[in-house]
Amino acid sequence: MGLDLYEGVVVAYSAQVVLILLAWWLAYARDELLLGAYLAFGIGVLYALCLAERHGLPHLTKPGRESTVVRAVKYLRRSALLGRVPRQTLLYLVPAWLVVGPLLADFIAPDIGWLALALLAGVLLLLSVRRLPFFAFERLTVYALAAASVFLVETSPGLIEAFGLVLRGFFVLVVVLIALWLRFGGRRAFRFTAMDFLIIAMMIVLPNIPGVKETGLGVMVVETLVLFYASEIIVTDHPRGWDLLRYGMIVALVIIAIRGIAAV
Repeated sequence: MGLDLYEGVVVAYSAQVVLILLAWWLAYARDELLLGAYLAFGIGVLYALCLAERHGLPHLTKPGRESTVVRAVKYLRRSALLGRVPRQTLLYLVPAWLVVGPLLADFIAPDIGWLALALLAGVLLLLSVRRLPFFAFERLTVYALAAASVFLVETSPGLIEAFGLVLRGFFVLVVVLIALWLRFGGRRAFRFTAMDFLIIAMMIVLPNIPGVKETGLGVMVVETLVLFYASEIIVTDHPRGWDLLRYGMIVALVIIAIRGIAAV
């Protein structure tokens, strides 16, 4: 048809989006309606392709033609926006989640509050000493705090009922930013391994396993792993980003400790 690679991908993905929307809207429809919608969509796509092949698209087959999509992608690559913007956005989103999540949670148990106080004391102690183990302890604290914040939010019925769609949208945005950074970012110290692909496969499968799906545990695991990857990107690709992440971590630990201990 004369489409370049990017235009062909856009067309294919657009068709896929339509199918996903149909599947969503017709999830509880009768089988006859589902089959009819699928056949209508398939016939429509084939008919459109036949028309395009028969009549051709001469304005797309000019030698040396570059589509608007290609020019836009080349510009974004030259300007490094697709690498820099996702990283900078994650640099603010992750600390914000660590602080806002515990702040809005319905309830924080005392044992979580005491744990946060212990982690806070350890971080402040090692921060004053500035020994090498401090960075390993700080990273471990960030991971523990990420898991705790997801648990506190997902076990808050009032918060989920009021802001459930916003919370899901937040994690979708974080995943998109991670994907953009991995595709166009610096990737100086962060590398994907076979284990990473296994973890991603688990993130896709786990929330849909019967029994796990009903408990909501799969969603918490997926959201926690997403925060792990986002935190790792900040640490490995933006060492100075530790400052903002560190401040967010300390503030979040203070909030959890105060709210948890006060609940005794």
